Amino acid sequence: MTTHRDLITEVAKSVLESMVFALSEELVTLPSQQLEEYLLAEITYSGSRNGQLFIMAPKPLCCEWAEMMTGDDSAEVVFDLLGEVTNVIWGNWWTRSFSIDEKIKLNPPKVFMADAHDWERITRESSTVVLTVEDSPFYLYFNILD
Repeated sequence: MTTHRDLITEVAKSVLESMVFALSEELVTLPSQQLEEYLLAEITYSGSRNGQLFIMAPKPLCCEWAEMMTGDDSAEVVFDLLGEVTNVIWGNWWTRSFSIDEKIKLNPPKVFMADAHDWERITRESSTVVLTVEDSPFYLYFNILD
């Protein structure tokens, strides 16, 4: 039986490869400290099910993707790009996990600089999936409330 963790891992790897041409593998040994600046994207949803998906990605990696895809690595473009990657990962995970007939309200992604509190919260959750993307840790944490 496929778990939500297995599915979000599979979906994230597929979306990263097709959307930003990045190969990834699940990381087994986690870094013990924040190694560089990270961005944090959050999507919340409510309705027949409630929850959140957080993606924490290295800012330099997001800047590289933005430059590659748009020729612009300004903060606005970088934040928008990570928000869109998060949205696509969430959408692919949702449609493979639940019935399309379920009524939900999906809030637009919010993207901001991760701080020490965010780092602690995301890296300490047992359900956090960590991928290595271009030699950098890439974190996915989903919180299904219902």
